[in-house]
Amino acid sequence: MLLELFEEEFTNLTGCDYSEKSIELAKQIASDKDCDCIEYKVIDLLSDNVTSLGTFKICHDKGTFDAIGLMEDSAAKKEIYVKNVWNLIEDNGLFIITSCNFCEEELEKSFHDYFAKFEVIPSQTFQFGGKVGKTT
Repeated sequence: MLLELFEEEFTNLTGCDYSEKSIELAKQIASDKDCDCIEYKVIDLLSDNVTSLGTFKICHDKGTFDAIGLMEDSAAKKEIYVKNVWNLIEDNGLFIITSCNFCEEELEKSFHDYFAKFEVIPSQTFQFGGKVGKTT
């Protein structure tokens, strides 16, 4: 996602992950594409030191909330995550979440104490057993 934003001439980009190996891989991929304007940080979004990242106009989650939902004691960890992400976003900033594990209503329930839904980005749908769902 950050490389796509870079190609669209966005600047001041930061990628975060709790895995140092993932950060190393992301840096290598960016280097292979001659992209040196992305800052990468190793951080656990469930930790107490999230505010050390600063604040951002836009935060995008592509799978982190899904992974937290699969952890033991996921309800408590999801609450910590939501609060920490809220603290990372500037006033009037945006949080964009891409989820394959949670439906729209479940996401709204998880985030409603801190966030208001602004818009749902259209995505592909599928039908199974008479119900229509989204692929993301």
